[in-house]
Order: sequence, then C-alpha cells, then structure tokens
Amino acid sequence: MTDKTSISQPIASIDKHHLDQVGRAWSRMVDCITHDLKTPLVSLRMTGKHLEDMFGNLVKGYELAVENNLMEASISERHLTAAQEMLVPEIQSEVTEILDFINLLHPYNQQLFATSEATKQLNIQDCLENIVKNHFLTNEKERALLHIECSHNFKFQFAPIFIEFLFDNLIINALNFIEKEGKGEINIWTEEGDNYNLVHFQDTAHGLEETGLAEVFERFFSTQNDKIVPGLGFCRLALLQRGGNILCKAIKDESTDFIIKFPKI
Repeated sequence: MTDKTSISQPIASIDKHHLDQVGRAWSRMVDCITHDLKTPLVSLRMTGKHLEDMFGNLVKGYELAVENNLMEASISERHLTAAQEMLVPEIQSEVTEILDFINLLHPYNQQLFATSEATKQLNIQDCLENIVKNHFLTNEKERALLHIECSHNFKFQFAPIFIEFLFDNLIINALNFIEKEGKGEINIWTEEGDNYNLVHFQDTAHGLEETGLAEVFERFFSTQNDKIVPGLGFCRLALLQRGGNILCKAIKDESTDFIIKFPKI
C-alpha cells in the first residue's frame, strides 16, 4: 500500500494529574450548568404553557378589536396562524429538548468521574458479541457486513454504559459511511500490546480525510433514536479517565481504523 496516502491522528500522552484537574473542572462546570440553567428553563416552559393556553383567546380578542374598528390591523392572518400553530409550540419543544439534555448530562457526568467502584470488570469477547445483538444492526444484510475476530480475549475495568455508547457510535458511523459509499465492510479484531490491550474497529468504505480525522472526537454528544447520548468525544474522555485512550488512523480512499486502548489489569 505504498501508493496510498496514509493519514493518522496520534493522541498525545496526557499527564494523569493534569487529567484529574481537568476532570474536576469539567465536573464542576457541568454541575453549575445543570443547576443554573435548569430552574429558569423550567420557569420558561411553564410560562410557555400558560401562553399557549391563552394565545387562542388573545388572537380572538385582536380579531374582534379589528372587526369593530377599535384598532388597525397590524398583524397579517398568515403571521397570526403561524404564531398560534408553530411559534409557541416550537418554543415549548426547544425548551423541553434542552431540559432533557441537561437531565441526561448530569448523570453521565457523575458516572464519568465516579470512583473506580462504579465501574465493572468486563470481558471484551462478551462486549463484542453483544454488538451482533445490538438493535442498530437491523437486518441480516447489515449483520453480514460485520466481521469480528476476538483472537485475544481480555478483561478490563470500565463503566458498561460508556463501552456500549462507544461501540454503538463506531458501528453507526461505519454503517453510515458504507451506505453513503455503497461499499465496504466492518472488521473488528483484538490484539495484545506492550502496555495495553487493543481493539480495532475498521470500516473499508472510505478513509477519512485529514479534516475529518481532526474533527472525529469533537462531538461530545450524538442523537440515537431521538435521544441525546454520549458521542465519541465523551467516550474518549471516559477512556482517558480510566487510563485508556482511542486514536483514529486512515488510509485515504481505503479504510478508517479506530484503535481503542484498554489498560491491562
């Protein structure tokens, strides 16, 4: 493959003390956000509900005032209809979505920086076998694209919820690329490194461009089945907190390989 352009994104080693400081700062920031934003947003949602309940009568009052020449018509019928049918419900929907996000963020944050007692000892072979049962692999055609080789089985300490989100994100991303390119497969295999146990997630649909590699861990949250869940950035932070890591390498126009590093126990 010497004629291919190889692109990689190494992740620099991070000092554990510095990481702990960053973690505590992140945790405090999230707690402040959830506390300071939640109360006014709840008040705003209640106000929106009251406005929605009375908006119909306000419109009728305006229309009667115009009909009886008590005031000039200053709002078009189209704008009135849009405000009644779309504007107020849209405000309610947006506020509810933000509150749902905040309600999810707080417990995820607590688990991310919880003590080691909150994690469990997991078996990588069991975790990989669960991918096949995952609801994102919706049919036999998708399952046929997935090839798993667990030649090196190992145990690791991690929060189950984050390993599930991590694998889900990688599978969904790979399936999206395969669908977009109309080709490719997903190869997952394990190996033993000097200081870490490794899991490779490779899709052969398309090798990420350099700009894509630079942005791959920027999304801290994603949406799955209309629910906000931790994205690759959040899962990477969870790995770092446990002494692990994840990096992404790509061979342009050929494949993308995510390498997950779990500390040996």
